[in-house]
Amino acid sequence: MEAIEHQEKQAAVVRLAVCVALALALYFGGERLCTSLKLPLWEKYRPWLEENKLQAIAVAAGVLFGVSLALFPLKQAGEDPVPPFCPPGPEGYEPCEPS
Repeated sequence: MEAIEHQEKQAAVVRLAVCVALALALYFGGERLCTSLKLPLWEKYRPWLEENKLQAIAVAAGVLFGVSLALFPLKQAGEDPVPPFCPPGPEGYEPCEPS
């Protein structure tokens, strides 16, 4: 049981790390792109974003993590895995043995 909980925590940490990496890429890649395009929204918030890089990256990572949880929820402890597909036998349905 502890191994399952450890795997669930590890999956959440990996997902969060990926979101932080994406937030970093968005911040620094978006900074170059928006500066070259001179977008009005970027020009308005650029001073705050430059002064608060860590907060901006943290907010972006949090939003990405929340969206990832909404689209692909983490498996909860005690949740049964999806049963395997079992083709029907000659007399109809025959239950499969879990593998």
